[in-house]
Amino acid sequence: MKHIAEHVFPEHFEPTLETLSFTNPVFHEGINVTCRKGYKWSEQLGAIVKIAETGNEGERPGRYGHILGVLVCKLNKIPETVLAMEHDPSCRTQEGIIKEMKRVYGDDLPEDAPTTVLFFELESED
Repeated sequence: MKHIAEHVFPEHFEPTLETLSFTNPVFHEGINVTCRKGYKWSEQLGAIVKIAETGNEGERPGRYGHILGVLVCKLNKIPETVLAMEHDPSCRTQEGIIKEMKRVYGDDLPEDAPTTVLFFELESED
């Protein structure tokens, strides 16, 4: 099986890629969504990323993902139709995403914090 990175960079597998870390690395079929505080990820449309569990970023990634879309908005303004695609089932409501973002980034994170929403697809496992 070829990794996405091999298709994009066939002559150099394992190029330097950004690592997209997850505290709860569960995913569903099709396009997944993840939310990140601020603007760091806002210019990553089309990027190939390593998928890692938070704390294990240095390990060889088991999977890669492809960022298919980017939305920048306030945390409390993420559309419900977008949250329905969240990779983490506990984050598929406004209440759930705000609770998780505060857990990850600190309780002082304002509910109207600038947030980058990434739409991504994982490489197939077969």
